[in-house]
Amino acid sequence: MRRRSGASVARFAPLAAALALLAACGSTPSAGTGTAATDSLLERYRARRGLPSVAAAVFVDGALVYEAARGTRRAGESVPVSVRDPYHIGSNTKAMSALLAGMLVDEGKLRWEATVADLLGPQAAGAYASARLDELLSHTAGVPEMPPLAEWFGFFATGRPAGEERDRLVGVCLGLKPLWKPGAAFRYSNFGYVVAGRMIEVAAGKRWEELVRERLFAPLGMEDAGFGPPAGPGVEPPDAPWGHAPRPVDPALANADNPPALGPAGTVHASLRDMERYLGLYLRAGTDAQGRRLVSEASLEEIYRPRLAGYALGWNVRTPGGVRRLEHAGSNTTFTCQLIVVPSLGCAVVVMTNRGDAPARRAAADLARDLAGLHGF
Repeated sequence: MRRRSGASVARFAPLAAALALLAACGSTPSAGTGTAATDSLLERYRARRGLPSVAAAVFVDGALVYEAARGTRRAGESVPVSVRDPYHIGSNTKAMSALLAGMLVDEGKLRWEATVADLLGPQAAGAYASARLDELLSHTAGVPEMPPLAEWFGFFATGRPAGEERDRLVGVCLGLKPLWKPGAAFRYSNFGYVVAGRMIEVAAGKRWEELVRERLFAPLGMEDAGFGPPAGPGVEPPDAPWGHAPRPVDPALANADNPPALGPAGTVHASLRDMERYLGLYLRAGTDAQGRRLVSEASLEEIYRPRLAGYALGWNVRTPGGVRRLEHAGSNTTFTCQLIVVPSLGCAVVVMTNRGDAPARRAAADLARDLAGLHGF
C-alpha cells in the first residue's frame, strides 16, 4: 500500500446531460460496445478536454468489460499512467465512511439513529446534541459547509497526527451555529462527515484511517490505496500522478491537498484496479470477491435510501425507469473521480483524471455518462 499524508475537500459536481459528447467532442460515440469504441471515446475526451490522463473501467452484468489508463502522470512530460496508478477520489470517500457505519451497525456497535450526544457526550455536542448519524451522513444535520477561514487554515501542514487533528476539527465544527434544526433541510457539508467520522471512531474504538485499511482496503485487495496526495513529494520522475488545476500542482506544497483531519469526508486515493475491487462490493450486494460478507444487505438498503434532495448516505440516488442508480463525484480541486453504480443490473462506471478544476469535473461527469450509455445502462 502506498503511504502518503494529506487530505482533500471533496466536492460533489453536478452530472451533465446524457448526450454531452455530441456537443463537447463534435461527434457521437462509435457504434457498439467493444474495446475499440470505448478506447476511441476515452481518447477523445482526454485529448479534447485537456486531461493530462484519464483512467476508466466499466462493469456490465457484474463482469468487468473494460479498463484502461491513458495519458501522463504530469502534463508536458511522457510519464505514462497505468491501471495501478492511484488517483485522489475526493468525495467518493464519503460512501466508504457510510459503509464503515453500516458494518458497525451490523455488529451492534452503532445505530443509524445514534446522536452526537450519544457518542461524543452532551457537552461536546453542544447545539448538535440531537443530530443523528444518518442525518450527518445525508447532509441534513444543519452543519455549515465551512468553518471560519482563519480556523480552517490552521489545520494545514501542522505535522500532528490525523486523528488528533480530527478531534480538534470536530470541536470547531460542533462550535458552529447550526443552519437549521437537524433533518429540516439539505446542505452538502464535508464537515458534517468529519463529525460522523468521529462518531464512527468512538463506536469502533479505532481511528478512521485504521478502520478503512482493515475493513475495506485489506479485504477488498485495494493494494494501491492510501490517503492524501498519490505522488510522493520530491520524487522524480513522479511515482504517481500529480494533480492539476489545470497546471501541475507539486504534492510537496502545503496546500497541494487539504488537511488529514478531513479524512471521512474525502482523503482517499486509489488506483483504477482498486476502484474496480471496491465497486465489486456493491455489485455483489456487500460481499468480497471470495463471497465473504463485509456489510449486510439491510445496511446497504439504508445506505441507498434517499433522504432530502435525492441524497442517501454517501450517494446521490436517481431512479430512471424505476431502476436505482447511484452516482457521486469527488474532487480535491486537482483530481476528479466520477462513479455510477446500478447494483440491480450489475453495472458500474468509474472515471478518474489527474485534473480537478471545473472543466475537468464536467468532462469526467460527461465521460462517465457516455461510457454508461455506450454500454447500455
